[in-house]
Amino acid sequence: MIPLILLLACPEPGPTSARTDSATTPPDSASPADPFPVEAVGESAWPPPVGPTAAELYDPLALPPLTLELPQASLDALALDPDTYVPADLTFHGETWRDVGVRLKGNSSFQPLVAKPALKIKAHAFVPHQRIGDVERLTLNNNVNEPSMMAETLAYRTYRFAGSPAPRTGYAQVTLNGVSLGVYTLVEAMDDEFVDVAWPDSRGTLYEPARGCDLDEEISCYSVDQEGADHEPDELEPVHQAALGDAFDPLWAHVDDARVLAFLAAERFTAHEDSYSYNDNNHHLFFEPDGERISLSPWGADSTFVYRHPADLAPGYPCDSELETLGKTPFGLLAWRCEADAACDEALRDAQLALADQIEAWDLADFAGQVGAVLLDAAGTERRQGHSLRQFEERVACHQEWILARPQVVRNYLE
Repeated sequence: MIPLILLLACPEPGPTSARTDSATTPPDSASPADPFPVEAVGESAWPPPVGPTAAELYDPLALPPLTLELPQASLDALALDPDTYVPADLTFHGETWRDVGVRLKGNSSFQPLVAKPALKIKAHAFVPHQRIGDVERLTLNNNVNEPSMMAETLAYRTYRFAGSPAPRTGYAQVTLNGVSLGVYTLVEAMDDEFVDVAWPDSRGTLYEPARGCDLDEEISCYSVDQEGADHEPDELEPVHQAALGDAFDPLWAHVDDARVLAFLAAERFTAHEDSYSYNDNNHHLFFEPDGERISLSPWGADSTFVYRHPADLAPGYPCDSELETLGKTPFGLLAWRCEADAACDEALRDAQLALADQIEAWDLADFAGQVGAVLLDAAGTERRQGHSLRQFEERVACHQEWILARPQVVRNYLE
């Protein structure tokens, strides 16, 4: 049995502000009112969705089977170039889609097809206008560096608790050409559908920064991920110029204050050291043309909470993390400028204390136990080298222990 697993009903949190879009506040199963706006993709002939809704896809308390069939030609092509989409057939939630695009993904998590590859699936790579239920794309993370397989789910939920847009997550038990690959985390793609949920009624653009990219660097390091209807090629230039100066106010005038403070508070609470503030990494930037304001959204949150790499395989290893954000000086520009300004630093402190209260009230530790109970049986057959069922059970218990202690750890540090 998983130690410390709690089976009480996890209370649904309330909104942290007037915003109630599902990408910023739970529940995880919430979906956009219009899951595939025509304006977002510039098309006029998309067929009605067939298959799972976004609520079903991103349900962290379900573990549906997902089957991929790749012909030999696709296997050969991926062996030569793992970054190029190849045709495959997908069966998921009782429906089958022919000729979806599949490719491998990952940096430190990259694994070949003979191991447990992380995957991206693009529904319309070869069949125009094809969708998988409500979505165009699926991102399947292999969790090879994370024994509990739930760090991303817990971290993104924390960001949404705080009031910061963050992807939703679900799970799938993946089979490739008849071979079980194990449990994958299904992470919401940072695409037009995510933008529609996180920033409803906006016509802004989502950017993906290169690693090490920041607002005071060459602005070309921000690549357009999802182009908004009001996108202008040089729209980030005023923000960049304000970032080059030393004054706080001209830069912060371009910041969506509530959302950025929520993002920074969640980074610190989850110990997301491989994020914007502490590594100029794993985040997206959204530019809202109305008011020329920016906000941030997290990504790559598998190295959070009780993270250790490589994972210690010895029984009884401590429930702490080799990464810690509290007390560490950030070098992400917005983060250190905020901490250097007395009023902003006080607001950030308040945001962290409010998040600590919210996490306790909404019982994130209990939610971790519920996710662990869902994954328990499958965890014993995982295809992740070096990971065992015992290690999974210990990591789930450690997540709960760490989360239960974290609010007071944050308070003690701030006070």
